[in-house]
Amino acid sequence: MIGRTTPTAADSAVSVIGQGHHRRLREIVVERAIPPGRYVAANAVSGCYWERLSGLGGTLAEILANDFQGFAGRVIVDVNATDTAFKFTAACGTFKSYTAPSTPASSIVPGAHVVGAHIASGTYAANAGSGCYWERLRSFDGESSSIIANDFVGSAGPVYVTISPGDAGFHATDKCGVWTPA
Repeated sequence: MIGRTTPTAADSAVSVIGQGHHRRLREIVVERAIPPGRYVAANAVSGCYWERLSGLGGTLAEILANDFQGFAGRVIVDVNATDTAFKFTAACGTFKSYTAPSTPASSIVPGAHVVGAHIASGTYAANAGSGCYWERLRSFDGESSSIIANDFVGSAGPVYVTISPGDAGFHATDKCGVWTPA
């Protein structure tokens, strides 16, 4: 297991995990690498791929959720207590335990964002390119049921989205450009 960090009994919280497989908290202490929680790869590059797994047999049936990001931008994943493992590629960089920033940003850049922390709720506009994809999220677990609303923009031009205060997050691809308050 590449880059595995194993907490001691005195320190069960993990703040940084490197690329590789990581078993859930409920495994025996020597197998335990990360607790469930929200993790952020702030500097992921194009090619970042991650999986939440129900087992380590290598079968497709064991993939609970996954995602591939074809651009540079923040990646956020909610690792659940029921997950057996979390796997990701080196292109994701380092995942750290989520810590809310002190102030939301005034615009939205490509990648994942926590509503009320990274960004404020409200209506935003972007001068999107063809192929822009965005989604409002209930959580960052990667499951399709977590998508509140989404859109794939087929032609370039202005695009608008209203992000609600109850949304957990917002994710947009690099084809969307920068979103600013409308």
